[in-house]
Amino acid sequence: MEIIKKKRNRRIWLENYKEGQNVSFPFKQQPFVCMVWNKKDNFVSSSLIEQLIKTKCKYLITGGVNCDKWHDLADKLMLKLIYNNVYPNSDVPDHEFVMTTSCAQSLKQVIFHGLNCTDFGNHKFRDYLIIQIDTKFSKQDILKLINDNDLME
Repeated sequence: MEIIKKKRNRRIWLENYKEGQNVSFPFKQQPFVCMVWNKKDNFVSSSLIEQLIKTKCKYLITGGVNCDKWHDLADKLMLKLIYNNVYPNSDVPDHEFVMTTSCAQSLKQVIFHGLNCTDFGNHKFRDYLIIQIDTKFSKQDILKLINDNDLME
């Protein structure tokens, strides 16, 4: 995982995820936004979603192939946390976690949404993680998508 862009007090990180990989999050328990862009057929990763939820991902956007399955899996894992009394009221507070699917959108649209439309409640995010799965986008391709419309304004 590496920082690919910094602007003001915001950082964009990029991770090229491989199935079964254990991801190390360098955010020091800071809440962050994660954009998962999957192009691998019939693939969702419960271990990745669980890692994201447990490491302060507060806004998850899924796009590409099977994005609705990623969303459903995140719902199930949140319920698991509820039943394990992580949330004692059996209800996840609105300020804890938001999920969005972007199945019909391009990666550029997903990144735009992730960088510009995700602050909510008391969350003013500083860290943004893009996780690519089975894609051909290079770091330079991602930077071009970000820079085309100066998406960090």
